[in-house]
Amino acid sequence: MMISDSHALFEAAGCAMTLNNTGVITDSKDFVSTAFCNQPVSAFPLLEIGAGFGSNSISALKNGHTVICNDLSKEHLEIASRNVPAEMLKRITFMDGSFPDEIDLTENSISSILCCRVLHFFNGQGIDKMLNAMSKLLIPNGRIYATVETPFIANWKSFRPEYEARLAAGHPYPGLIENHRMHDSIAFSNQIPDILHLFDLDSFKKLFTDHGFVIEQASYINRQGVFPVECLSDDGRDSVGVIAVKQP
Repeated sequence: MMISDSHALFEAAGCAMTLNNTGVITDSKDFVSTAFCNQPVSAFPLLEIGAGFGSNSISALKNGHTVICNDLSKEHLEIASRNVPAEMLKRITFMDGSFPDEIDLTENSISSILCCRVLHFFNGQGIDKMLNAMSKLLIPNGRIYATVETPFIANWKSFRPEYEARLAAGHPYPGLIENHRMHDSIAFSNQIPDILHLFDLDSFKKLFTDHGFVIEQASYINRQGVFPVECLSDDGRDSVGVIAVKQP
């Protein structure tokens, strides 16, 4: 059954809707965002791409880091800035705009990058461009912390046979959905960009190894208690996360 108001589902689960139709925002931490926020303080700043209302950037800031907080939406960042303690404002820079084209940063100037639930809104070419740009920004041994959604979540269940067939045929991007509105079971497609690109654990890890990174940690993420039950997978494979290290 098609549910007409996906807002109500996500808000009841404790999520906030983005202001620019790029999905939802949650303050819930997973192993990826927790590791990013709690890593040892570096002489170089951290970068968060697609920060939303800035929950992770602010957590890292409170742990002593210097942070560059990026989001497409200037309005999101204005909300984030209001939640930063005044004495910490000198250690955070807000940058609105599309990464990497609208973000001007120096190569080898960033210690770690967080990119949570963003890459699944790009096709293969767009993801390649983003990962190449991230690699250039990172210092040697710098890390990318990233999460995406999987093809196992319930609201895209009707896409699963197509995904499985592509996977068996060796398709380079089996989780790319070009007609996601046809597969959406909760009327959520009007709240996200036109491209939806879902990944399983192996394919997400391969993205990073193909770009010269070494996987430090990778795992599926159970979003029970975070996403509405109508979106949850049958076995806890709702999202997938990777922590990957740039080689010297």
